[in-house]
Amino acid sequence: MLFFKTCRQIGFVIADWIIFIIGGKMRPTYFELLHLNPLLQRRTPAEVDALMDALEECGYRRDPVEKMFYNHEISRGIRTQGLDLFTPEEIKKHHNEIYQEYLANPKQYTLHAHGMSIWSRWIPRLIILFILDLVLGWLILPIKYWVGSLAFIILLFFFMTSFFVDATKPR
Repeated sequence: MLFFKTCRQIGFVIADWIIFIIGGKMRPTYFELLHLNPLLQRRTPAEVDALMDALEECGYRRDPVEKMFYNHEISRGIRTQGLDLFTPEEIKKHHNEIYQEYLANPKQYTLHAHGMSIWSRWIPRLIILFILDLVLGWLILPIKYWVGSLAFIILLFFFMTSFFVDATKPR
């Protein structure tokens, strides 16, 4: 029974992903949004619909896999968990600020978005590596190699911060 339930869920995810890729509008229901973000209970269904209208008006589409609303033009997303923090006017204002940055220097903005995606993929790995090295490294490695490996991880962290985040930020 569990196998069939899992297959059905996988089928729904695949169907959602296909609709997302071909550009179909997949507006989540009020109850789906409540399931993803229980804090939206403070809002009425009409207020949540106004939020969805603002997101669609700004060009954000639902990404069912990442559980967020993503705008491909500016490579930015708004997580479903954060929707309770916005009003429709704030979403439009936030989008207009980001879009103006994008229009001012699209090449630099695209480079920054790519750098941030690399940063978000690698920073958890660096943190785990640092913690493992900090906890287990002194047991396995001689002290000079252990300190050297910690220094290398810290330098790599600062290099990634300055190269992928700071240097690519649009000005």
